[in-house]
This record gives sequence, C-alpha cells and structure tokens, in this order.
Amino acid sequence: DRQRLRKIYKKPPLARCTICAKLLYGDKEICLDHCHKTGKLRGYLCSNCNVGIGKLNEDPILIQQAINYIKFHS
Repeated sequence: DRQRLRKIYKKPPLARCTICAKLLYGDKEICLDHCHKTGKLRGYLCSNCNVGIGKLNEDPILIQQAINYIKFHS
C-alpha cells in the first residue's frame, strides 16, 4: 500500500533523485522506487527517472544497451 510506505519511508526535507540529482518537491514529482520482482524499496526518484527505468523493464542489460546507444550516437 503506497500510503503506508510513504508514512514509513518519509522523504527528507531536501531530497534529490538518486539517479539525476534533481531536487524533489511536490507529491507528483516524487516516486518511492521499488523492485517489482522483490518488492524491496530502493529510494526516492523523480518521476522522469522512475518512468525511464520502468520503460526499460528495470533490466540492467537493457539499460546498459541504451547507454551504449546514446554514447555511440552522440
């Protein structure tokens, strides 16, 4: 239950996204990230980073392939 988890894992007053370091504020921009396979909580992310890793199925190999693609075509 999302509400219960937010009460247990309160966001620090000056939190930043663990991936991009964006300053997090407002409930719509803050995501309490978790592993969909294990349910383990990982930390707070901005909505963009949370959606990004979700779209890549939280797959480290697929995420690395995306990194390689961007580096190659930059």
